[in-house]
Amino acid sequence: FTIGDLRFTKRFGKLLLEKIPFLLMAIGASIAVVLAQGTGGAISERILFSHRLNNAIVTYVIYIADMFYPHKLAHYYPHEGYDWQAFDVVGCLAILVTITAVALWQARTRPYLLVGWVWYCVTLVPVVGIVQVGGQARADRYTYIPSIGVFMMVAFAVADFIKAYLAKREPPQSALSPRQLQPIQIGVTVVALLICGSLAAAAQKQVGYWQSGEVLCKHTLSVTKNNWFVHSALAAILNTQADVLRAQGKRDEAIRKNEEAIEHLKATLAIMPGMANAHVILANAYLVLNQLDAAVNEFHIAIQLDPGNNLAHGNLANTLKKQGKMNEALAEYEAALRIQPTHAPTHYNYAVALEQSGRADEALKQFEMALRCYPDDQTGYWTCEQMAQILARQGNKTEAISLLRQAVALNERSGIDPQSNAARTLLNNLEKTP
Repeated sequence: FTIGDLRFTKRFGKLLLEKIPFLLMAIGASIAVVLAQGTGGAISERILFSHRLNNAIVTYVIYIADMFYPHKLAHYYPHEGYDWQAFDVVGCLAILVTITAVALWQARTRPYLLVGWVWYCVTLVPVVGIVQVGGQARADRYTYIPSIGVFMMVAFAVADFIKAYLAKREPPQSALSPRQLQPIQIGVTVVALLICGSLAAAAQKQVGYWQSGEVLCKHTLSVTKNNWFVHSALAAILNTQADVLRAQGKRDEAIRKNEEAIEHLKATLAIMPGMANAHVILANAYLVLNQLDAAVNEFHIAIQLDPGNNLAHGNLANTLKKQGKMNEALAEYEAALRIQPTHAPTHYNYAVALEQSGRADEALKQFEMALRCYPDDQTGYWTCEQMAQILARQGNKTEAISLLRQAVALNERSGIDPQSNAARTLLNNLEKTP
């Protein structure tokens, strides 16, 4: 080694040494994230390590490309369907190796290249998908910190280029007057403004896709493929919109929303046929449209895929009850309650079915269970009202009135039954009766 090499090595070693505390903190934070996400079930091992590694290599290059030419951005990039070819992986790996080699080669004369490149590569490691957190192939938000390294390389490289250009001029830079430098400064400013303006326009366009969940999901589907997650999310949004429209009396618009949701659920299941919850949501959409046979079929598929799905059992029971198959419905209610004994709506629906089957005393026990299971206001209101009807028929007027007063209080607080106000009507009738 020459004296210069020794000085450089010592200086580099000192700079590296002072970063060790930050590196240890980063490692600790990464371990904490992995443990927390693993406990919550977000860490996925079902994607092969080789696929995750290939995706990570390609993602490093995609992120850089999107920094300078942001296009086809999405809020969720699915892992399924991103079957990178060997050419993609090898080509991206060659790009990464080339940039690394250039950064090392220029480390002494242009240290900012190595610093910026190491910044980008290292800060991206925890979120590049080698340890898979969630189902996404990548996420643009992960580049907020890593992109600083790339922009550092660009900013210093542009400054170096301008200095080198001016140094070669006659007379050299040091001899140029402010007036002679002005055209260069204006040119650099204009170019910078054009770049910033184009990126601002791209950003404005991208922000427009976030005006609503429906618009965002439809944009994402237009720029990605095999995106089962967004198909499913969009279906949920459309079904919610249908519920609102139906409550507003816009039945035809609601039906169109449900039908559109069904198409997206079918698209979800075409990609992920083993997704039990998607079958449940599809069945619920059929149920709302009164397509009972189709709903029953989807509920059965969901139960085959996930026998412990209490919502599938409970909603299948509701559907069978609508079909008049009361014995089968009761069996499904019992199955749902074996899985989740504290689900108040299931106790309520089971109680209604028992009452309709002429088993009033058993129905009362299920209504009581519904009230013990911390029901929401709507379930609590109708449970009290239904129990009061049975008790009133049995001659237990005092307890019926007590339950109706609870129901009226819930209705006044939450507006559950503003139109017919069934509990208030029944309460008035009982209070007037001697």
